[in-house]
Amino acid sequence: MAEFEEGVQEDDAGVGPVVVFRCPGDVEAGVVRSLLEAYGIPVVAETDISHIPYPLRYDGLGEVRLKVPANLAAEAERIIAAHAQPDRHLSAVPSEDPPDGSA
Repeated sequence: MAEFEEGVQEDDAGVGPVVVFRCPGDVEAGVVRSLLEAYGIPVVAETDISHIPYPLRYDGLGEVRLKVPANLAAEAERIIAAHAQPDRHLSAVPSEDPPDGSA
């Protein structure tokens, strides 16, 4: 097997890594990457822009693509789908103090 950066490899048929996840930035990509790596799946992130302190993100130019070995792609997609919660959004944790401050 030919090895790519960070352990992502071609399979025996010479098929390289495949994209299993796309997102608009590094933060979400980092979370999903960590998730897959926790399951033992090697991941490489790819983007078309350089990582400078204030990168330009316009019309998908900042998109980050996560790639995994082709033989692990189905498992990676299953893991991502199992952890996705599109109906859940971040919200503030309610304070234990009453809103009128009478605590």
